[in-house]
Amino acid sequence: MIKERSRKSIRLRILIACAIASIFIPFLLHHAAHYRPFLSDDALISLRYSNRLIQGQGLSWTPGPPVEGYSNLMWILLIALLGSLGTDHIQASRILGMFCMSAVVVFVAMRYLSPKRSLGSMFGFVLGMTFFVGAAPVAVWTIGGLEQPLIAATIAGAIPLFWLASDSGYKDHSVAFALSASLGALCLTRPDGILFSAAALFSIFAGRLFHASNWPRSRVWIVLSMPILCSAGQLVFRVFYYGDWIPNSARVKFTPSPHHLKEGISYVSNGFLSLAPAILIALAFLFLGVIVRESRKRFMPILIFLMAWVGYLILIGGDIFPAYRHFVPIIVLMTYALAEGSALILKKLGKSPLKKAAFVVVLSGVVLITAAGQGKNPENKKAIDERWEWFGKALGPIGPNSHAWIC
Repeated sequence: MIKERSRKSIRLRILIACAIASIFIPFLLHHAAHYRPFLSDDALISLRYSNRLIQGQGLSWTPGPPVEGYSNLMWILLIALLGSLGTDHIQASRILGMFCMSAVVVFVAMRYLSPKRSLGSMFGFVLGMTFFVGAAPVAVWTIGGLEQPLIAATIAGAIPLFWLASDSGYKDHSVAFALSASLGALCLTRPDGILFSAAALFSIFAGRLFHASNWPRSRVWIVLSMPILCSAGQLVFRVFYYGDWIPNSARVKFTPSPHHLKEGISYVSNGFLSLAPAILIALAFLFLGVIVRESRKRFMPILIFLMAWVGYLILIGGDIFPAYRHFVPIIVLMTYALAEGSALILKKLGKSPLKKAAFVVVLSGVVLITAAGQGKNPENKKAIDERWEWFGKALGPIGPNSHAWIC
């Protein structure tokens, strides 16, 4: 009887989430359309591998010994799945991007919108979603062809699962399995996705240390099961199929040095400034939420995920692609920080309608100002100016025995 009520409650929340999401998703897609026909040149690598895969030539770039020239296995497999159904590969990458970014909206809506939620929670959702759909990195990489939308969707699903586990007293195995599946998908989406699994483990132990949560050991092992299986499985595949222990792309991308450290700090600081002032408010909410004991279990996973990813970006020297693509995970985390923080403060303001109204007006203005300024940022404008991928020419003769291919 209780399980049946729980299922009905989940179905109701999904229906409400989809209904509200239908308001924000058109804004997201309209914003993304502003940057069409942008397509990252690295996306063409993914499309090349997926195309050869469905042609029966394996996960390879050219005939001969295969080389792992990609770093987004699950994304390639999903594109290949759509491609096998007859969908053009470029369109497949865009469809996946739009679907995954739309899933973020639904996941956040499921968290904050239900008949039992307060008006503060609903305002938090609207505020967070306005920030999310108005952020240029989200719009650009919805159609950019790379795996950022899939990363966004898995993180957007993982954070509320942390909270759901806590709210249910860690008694529900299915919540731990769902969280494990989200983290496992991150590991298969990118090799550095394992950082989020490490951050999740650290969040669990930090929660115990600061009395914010009390995960039983059995649930911890369930949470770690899929990341371990996915990472180990891909490693075994890599060794037997490519004859290597590490991704080929990592030999170029992961080269820490003082120069990379300097570039990474510049990338991160400029990325945060590009999303100011809203992201600065979100950071303030985040640190405030960790300090306040009653909200610590909500904000601690967000903070630890954020620190792990930002530290990694600094270490690798940032990124060269337009519109701060590696800020997409950060934007998802900050969406939750804005939503959770604004709901918390509205609750703290008590029964003072004037203070609440002032808070809502000021915060709404900050987020709208941030969204309005996105098109002026030079890094975001690059996504509009970059069109050379559409005018490529063959670098050499293309034939059945040729190894010279257009990317």
